[in-house]
Amino acid sequence: MSDIAEVFEDVARRAAAVDPDGEHKVKPLELFFDLVFVFAITQVTSLMFHNSTWPGIGHGMLALAMLWWAWVAYSWLTNEIDPEEGAVRLAMFAAMAAMLVASLATPRAFGADGLVFALAYITVRVLHLVLYATVPGDGDVRAAVLRIAPTSLFAGALLVIAGALGGAARDPLWVAALLIDLGGVYRAGVGGWRVSAGHFAERHGLIVLIALGESIVAVGAVRGVALGARAVAVAVLGIALAGALWWIYFDVVALVAERKLRSLTGMPATSWPGTPTPTCIYRSWRASFWPRSA
Repeated sequence: MSDIAEVFEDVARRAAAVDPDGEHKVKPLELFFDLVFVFAITQVTSLMFHNSTWPGIGHGMLALAMLWWAWVAYSWLTNEIDPEEGAVRLAMFAAMAAMLVASLATPRAFGADGLVFALAYITVRVLHLVLYATVPGDGDVRAAVLRIAPTSLFAGALLVIAGALGGAARDPLWVAALLIDLGGVYRAGVGGWRVSAGHFAERHGLIVLIALGESIVAVGAVRGVALGARAVAVAVLGIALAGALWWIYFDVVALVAERKLRSLTGMPATSWPGTPTPTCIYRSWRASFWPRSA
C-alpha cells in the first residue's frame, strides 16, 4: 500500500509542477474536455428552442450561466496543474462523464430531468474542488480554493433541492444558486490565484472556436429541408454572424484581453468569461429560424 501511495504522491507532485508564470500550451485533454461543454451549449439551445417564451429564454440563460461557470472553474484548474498526469487524468475523465450526463439532461433541466442535471452538475463541481484540494502546491492557491468551496457546494445543494422539489420553488432556487456561487467567488477575491496569460488566452480562444465550428456543422447537418430562398438566406446570414463573432473575438477581444492580462499580476481578464455567451445567442437565433428537418 505504501508503494501505491508513493506513486500517487509522485503523480500529484508532477501535476502541481506546472509553472504558472510559464507559457505552457493547452493540452489535448483540455480540448477533449471542452467538446463536452460545447455539447452542453448545444443542449441549452435546444432548451430555448422548445420553449421560446420569456420564461424559456430565462431558463436557458440560467442553465448557460451554470454550465459556463463550471467550465471557467476547470479552465483555472488546468492553468494550475497538468490535466494529463495519471490520477488527475482519471478525475478529468470522470468530470467529463458527469458533464455529459448534465448536458443530456439540460433540455429538461427545468422539468423531468431536473434532479439528474443537478446531481451530475454537483459531481462536476465536487471533482473540481477535490482535484484542487488533493494536489500539493502553493498554499495560497489552496487557501483560495477553500474560500470558495462552501458557496460552491451550497449552490450545488440548492440545485439538487430545486430538482427534487420542482414546481414554483424551482426557479427561485436556481437563481439563488447562481447568485450564491458567483457571489462567493466575488467575496473571496482574487488573492492567492495564479494565472498563465498565454495558456488562459489560448484556452478561451479555442472553446470559442470550437463553439463557432460546431454551429456551422449543425447548419450543414440539417436533413430533409428544401433549399428554398428562406433556407439559403438563413444559412448565409448564419455564416455571416458566426464570421462576425470570430472577427470581433480574435481580432479585437482576444488580443486586448491577453495584453491586459499580461500587464496584471494574477488577475483574470474580465472580458473572457462572458465572451462565448454571444455564441450561444447566435446558436439560439439559428435554431429559431432554421427550418426543422422532416
